[in-house]
Amino acid sequence: EDATKEKYEKELKELGTEKSKLKGQIRALQEQCDQLKSDVQSATQKKDCAEKESRAALVKKEEYEKEAKTVKKALESHRVELDGLAKKQDAASKATLGESQPPTKKQKIGKQVKVGTVVKSMKVAELKEEAVARGIDVKELTRINKDSLLEMLVVGSPCIIKTDAWDEVVSLRKTFAEERQKAEQLERKRQEEIYRKKEQKWREQEKKRQEQREKDRAEEISKQGEFHSLSVPKKVHGCKLAFTKDLLFHGTPRSYNTQCTECGSRFNIEYTCEGCDYDICNECFKQKTMTASEKKADAKRKAAEEKERQKAAAERRRLQEEEDEKHRKKWDPKTHFAENIISPSDKNKDPDGNKSKGFTVWCSDGYGNDGWHSYEGSPTKEFDTTYATKKEANERARYLFQWKNPWGLGAEEFENHAYEVDKSTKEGMVTYVVTPDDSTTWSVGVVPDAAFAYLDNATRSRHYYDREDDYEASAGSLGIYHCF
Repeated sequence: EDATKEKYEKELKELGTEKSKLKGQIRALQEQCDQLKSDVQSATQKKDCAEKESRAALVKKEEYEKEAKTVKKALESHRVELDGLAKKQDAASKATLGESQPPTKKQKIGKQVKVGTVVKSMKVAELKEEAVARGIDVKELTRINKDSLLEMLVVGSPCIIKTDAWDEVVSLRKTFAEERQKAEQLERKRQEEIYRKKEQKWREQEKKRQEQREKDRAEEISKQGEFHSLSVPKKVHGCKLAFTKDLLFHGTPRSYNTQCTECGSRFNIEYTCEGCDYDICNECFKQKTMTASEKKADAKRKAAEEKERQKAAAERRRLQEEEDEKHRKKWDPKTHFAENIISPSDKNKDPDGNKSKGFTVWCSDGYGNDGWHSYEGSPTKEFDTTYATKKEANERARYLFQWKNPWGLGAEEFENHAYEVDKSTKEGMVTYVVTPDDSTTWSVGVVPDAAFAYLDNATRSRHYYDREDDYEASAGSLGIYHCF
């Protein structure tokens, strides 16, 4: 029987190894598939970009063709104009020759007409000016060199900027610019004058309003003079006072708009002298009217009240500290678990540490077959620790489940989230399972060491959920500390 059992165990291990290899191959194929999908998407994006650039180039080409047509039309109109000028000049010459013989000295016949053509010797600035004169957008000329300009304007074509008509256009433009500048200056001065008049009118209205306000206030004080009938010691104030609650300040209760002249308090203002704009609260009035013995008694009373206040504050601090300490101990794992539960030894972390006679604590974290997330079978059950007794294993399972959960929640936060924890016990060994909304299933359980290998999808590889404890322990032993 032992030989058969060992044979079956060996076959199970081989099957598990083969299963792991197949899973690895499946993952590799899935990664290749994902990479191919990514490459296809990248190629599609590049194709789309190329098509967009091609369409943009076609649009640009159409724009250039339209501009070329516009330039050709302008050239045709200028050619017609030049032909007309040439005909007029020939007619004038013939008429002069018919009337008399040419004079001995050369004389100017009528107005001289300037005619020129585009030549290669022209400067870049002149070529750009000619292009602008022909209606080409200046933005299109910023990065064009001289050769491109000559090709665009056509060498030998009539040059607009070398004609008398162009001189007249430039002169008109200059005149229009000067007139526009003058108009803008006049408009700016007009707006400034309007603003100045409005401001002056507002100041006059504000001055009248303030004068009326002061007049109304003076009448208000005069009407309220009859309320100032309270005689008080001169050490308080030299004038007769009135009850603040009986007075108005610009039509509203004075108590809403004043503060104690002595201490600055805005509460319990009791007396007022409107003539001196003096207000005093009830507490300051009592202080000023006390005798020496009353002041001594009042100081003693205040000292006792302060002492009682400090005592009450100290008691509140003590109770809060006790509550904080109670709360800390409640969620401190050292309060509930022994040191070997919180920090297992190397023997506990060895799957063969108890020679298959102890109890193994395992854990798993993954999605179940919920019909939404990808599912490749039950999540891997990873080895945690092995203990000699069920009690220790059960305590370790509880610590791992609540204090070292995969979401990084503290034990209190884990419990306060009110997750529905499914706890079950079989032959004295516990199992915890919880599945928060839209999350993985976190499971921790205890089984005999010999039974762990037969669990579905079990692995002897240890999990990583408490690796930070190992790091902190090793760092502390080496004298390494951090500030987390």
